[in-house]
Amino acid sequence: VERPSSATVPNNSFGWSMIVKSPNRFFTTRFHHVLLRRLPSEFALPAVQATPQYSHLNRRCDVWSKGVKWLSETGVTTMVEMSETFQSLSLAMSSTDSSGKRFLKCIELARSVLTVIK
Repeated sequence: VERPSSATVPNNSFGWSMIVKSPNRFFTTRFHHVLLRRLPSEFALPAVQATPQYSHLNRRCDVWSKGVKWLSETGVTTMVEMSETFQSLSLAMSSTDSSGKRFLKCIELARSVLTVIK
């Protein structure tokens, strides 16, 4: 599945990348699949039509073969994407909040995402 056109992060975003330096090493496919399922279940908003008993499974997010994008409860849009070679993982974040707390919201969410990844 190709990246959907809606899976973009605005220009005023920030993020980080984890890169595997060794040419013979890479992130495993299992790690990638677990990450694509776990991050939205932890951080994405529940689907509008979700039944209460399954709301933890039904989330509003865009998923494609190499990544996932979601909107959190704090208004932070997050996109996590694996490279074609599975040697780098990128995270980009942007907030809809126009106040000075926008950066802090992104930092707090980035810390939570890193905790899930490690």
